[in-house]
Amino acid sequence: MKSEWSIHPELQIGVRADRKRYHDYFANEYDRVSTSTGDSPLKISANIVSQLPTAQPGDIVRELEFKKFFHYEYLIRGLHSDHVEIFFRDHPAARVYTNVVTLFLQAQVIEPIAYYKLLEQGVLFMHAAGVTKGRSAYVFPAFGGTGKTTLTLGLLGEGMRVLGDDLLLVDTATGMVRPYLRPLHLFAYNVTSLRGARLPWAIRAQVRMKDFMRAVLERTTKQEFLISTRVHAEELYPDFRVGKKRAMARIVFLIKEGEDFELSTETDADEIVDRILQSEDLNDSLYQNILEPGEIDRCVALERDVIGRAIRLVDTVSFVNTRRLDFSDLSDFRDWLVSDGESATTR
Repeated sequence: MKSEWSIHPELQIGVRADRKRYHDYFANEYDRVSTSTGDSPLKISANIVSQLPTAQPGDIVRELEFKKFFHYEYLIRGLHSDHVEIFFRDHPAARVYTNVVTLFLQAQVIEPIAYYKLLEQGVLFMHAAGVTKGRSAYVFPAFGGTGKTTLTLGLLGEGMRVLGDDLLLVDTATGMVRPYLRPLHLFAYNVTSLRGARLPWAIRAQVRMKDFMRAVLERTTKQEFLISTRVHAEELYPDFRVGKKRAMARIVFLIKEGEDFELSTETDADEIVDRILQSEDLNDSLYQNILEPGEIDRCVALERDVIGRAIRLVDTVSFVNTRRLDFSDLSDFRDWLVSDGESATTR
């Protein structure tokens, strides 16, 4: 069985596997992301196989112990070509809980490679949430757990449209931000903080159960586990509105402590680039699980260049402490957000 999705006009992701449950997982992840049809110049093909093929010169072969519980094996072929092939050895745990395997394959292999290949095209696969209003896009890069989801869905209640709550595609050549709408990752703290959401009892029970599982695993292994319940936002918000690609109008970096402040993309560019680079999460997996040690410095230089081009789409980057926001009424934040956003898109 083969499934394909175009997550960007430049990049197509395909999955080949015998088990239907694998295709179901990735369809749930990418059906809403895929917006274009036809062949893309770049392709990533993930093949879930019973045995890895014999390695050829230039192949990348990895065996990883993940969270002390899971042993994964995969081979990457053609990383520096227009068609990257991933051969991922099927895992027995998938028979019981498919997401254990598919989430690793997606977050630790497929999407870090997508991040890398898009960088080469001048596209930043940004760890950020985003909303739109009118012709403008507003982007919220942040470290995990800073409140991207809560803020984004709160702004839905203020008449804005959602581009995504975790990842976005920023085309530095055109200045456009493309949506990357994936299932929400719900944790226990989200259950009470998502303004206006209607969480059925079954979803609340899943969230509580997985939070319990997370606590047990963390206590047992002394490691962090991010076990979430994945739910599409339209299942929780009857009036959910999806944003279309729009011109970058403002970048607001979300922080968890300290006073709000602002930096200039002209005079403070290095500091802004550093902060955004540190908040990216796909690059950690790229460095650790895919690239050879000698390739990392080149990749970091490429990241800094593309992030630098992305921030220069605006004049300043604001840093906002989400702990100081009133999530029950974000009208003041919305008004500030769009105060010069419409004019920014006309510059």
